[in-house]
Amino acid sequence: MERRSAGTVVVVVCLLIVRMALRCERESHQYDYTYTPSYSFDHNYDLPKFDYDTSIDKSKKAIDELMTADAAWSPAVQAVDPIDNAANTKNLPCTALSGIDEEPATFQVAIMEELMADSEALDTEVKSPYPLSIIGEEDTLDRTSPEAAAKSADLLRASLEGGTMTTPSLKTKDLLLQVMKMPKPSKTVKRVKGIAPGTPIVKGWVYDHIENRVVCAGVIAIPKPGKGDKALLLSDDQITKLVKAAPDAMRFTPPPLAEAPAQ
Repeated sequence: MERRSAGTVVVVVCLLIVRMALRCERESHQYDYTYTPSYSFDHNYDLPKFDYDTSIDKSKKAIDELMTADAAWSPAVQAVDPIDNAANTKNLPCTALSGIDEEPATFQVAIMEELMADSEALDTEVKSPYPLSIIGEEDTLDRTSPEAAAKSADLLRASLEGGTMTTPSLKTKDLLLQVMKMPKPSKTVKRVKGIAPGTPIVKGWVYDHIENRVVCAGVIAIPKPGKGDKALLLSDDQITKLVKAAPDAMRFTPPPLAEAPAQ
């Protein structure tokens, strides 16, 4: 939870910087009194004032509540090994997100800048019908869920635009993908049929915010990967293909074992 609190502080600091920038911009615009209009004003107009302090306080409170609601996501993801889950052929193919690709793509895909194949691109233009985040092999899983991240961004926009500030609920199924190369089989790493060691892949976790658990996990080979150092970089075309193919490439995860009845 310390990392989540730190993330909230960063968000608030960003808002403070934006607030100061807007104030400076407003104060820099001065009226040119050397010009006198030929007409007179009969009415006094009061421009609406935006309470930045109140907006920041509300957004911080809403984001804190959102992070609290999202607290179960990170431990659940860290507890599931997608390679192990994919190797177990007894786990049925995942249908948790089946058919969702036919729905409107309204979520901006969140991807680490260093994973973009286009070195000049700061982000991807691809959108997804479900919340989706893509991270690198060295990135920690102690992070915010894709849905919570997307709704945090919505809260920030509402804060800056003076919109209604209410804490959104988490109720979708989202997907986290982690780019890496398939490791060699070992005592701790199982072999996944059809994917050779060294193949550029993404590991995936489908999390259900209603059930509060990872319902599917697995691996999928990156479509048409680049060569050498570019093997783990993604273009918009590759991301688009992963949006459509990754959910069906996952396998259902066994539900948590029910607690044994007290003796």
